[in-house]
Amino acid sequence: MEECAQNEAGGVSTRCETVDVAQNSSARPSCGVLVIDKPPLLSSAQVVARVRKLFPKSIKVGHAGTLDPNATGLLVLLVGKATRLASHAESGTKEYKIALRLGQTTTTDDVWGETLTYSEALPIEPTIILRALKSFEGVISQTPPQVSAIKVNGERAYNRVREGETVVLQPRTVTVHAIEDVSIQWPEVRMTLRCSKGTYMRSIARDLGQQLGCGGCISEIRRSASWPFSLDQAVKLEDLKVANVLSWDTLFPSTPRFSVDDATAEALGRGDLRGLAFDRLDHCSDAGCGASGAKNEGEGGLPSNVLVCVRASDNHPCALLKKESLDHITATETSPQNTSNFRWILAANMSVGE
Repeated sequence: MEECAQNEAGGVSTRCETVDVAQNSSARPSCGVLVIDKPPLLSSAQVVARVRKLFPKSIKVGHAGTLDPNATGLLVLLVGKATRLASHAESGTKEYKIALRLGQTTTTDDVWGETLTYSEALPIEPTIILRALKSFEGVISQTPPQVSAIKVNGERAYNRVREGETVVLQPRTVTVHAIEDVSIQWPEVRMTLRCSKGTYMRSIARDLGQQLGCGGCISEIRRSASWPFSLDQAVKLEDLKVANVLSWDTLFPSTPRFSVDDATAEALGRGDLRGLAFDRLDHCSDAGCGASGAKNEGEGGLPSNVLVCVRASDNHPCALLKKESLDHITATETSPQNTSNFRWILAANMSVGE
């Protein structure tokens, strides 16, 4: 989804244009975020294809964190030059409302796959299930499902499985922050789960079933939040309009804002950081400053080493700056204003075209 050319300063020039779409009476920014309530039976790619029709062909649309076709709920889409921020948009904490079916295993680790085993064992005591669930909280090692979008030698795992191949996927370290609101009505177990990006709900169901000795698979997945967004902000696909595009800086609600004049904002668009007051930047990063007055704590898994630049004349967000470590750079390469152990670089220029 990276469509922006690198500039000489190591940043990305991503000037947003405006579009005129029939679904909206006035021109809207073609650079921003859409928060969708994805229906079942559509892949994330199919949702992107539908949304892309709202914009001119030159405007790219991508998703930030895929959902299985049978899953529903919050899907964050990035429009235009905001696709450059995909790594930030994907990194926030996720929340899911899920249902597990114990006593059954399938080829896909969900109820829509071919059944492999079915256990007719008596119901397992709820206290045993709850005790097993506690072991999934915290930092855990998790092997993704065989049918997943992970690439194996350049090809998606699900394509290899469909061709009859057995793929070997390596375990990954993920974090489950909390498992709450557990309801057990055998063979179904419902819960709310908050976790880091890359956590597979199907793997949770499969591994819980293995631990209990009865097998398990997912029967329902609904993503209720992807920080900083929640379902109450989401728009149903059939109701979506260009007017629903949010500003790209909604991805960084707690990130400090750094005010710059018009000339500096224009310079940032050329990848020129020389007009920035680096001593003010350092203070802003350490203490919090600008319009939000909020200190960036890296909430929800988002980075704590970034600043949003806003144009003082209209308070419009125009660029994202990132603090980069100088540990790998020799002292002779350090510019005079960067005498500490880091430097500021332009992560992305997102200013709206005049």
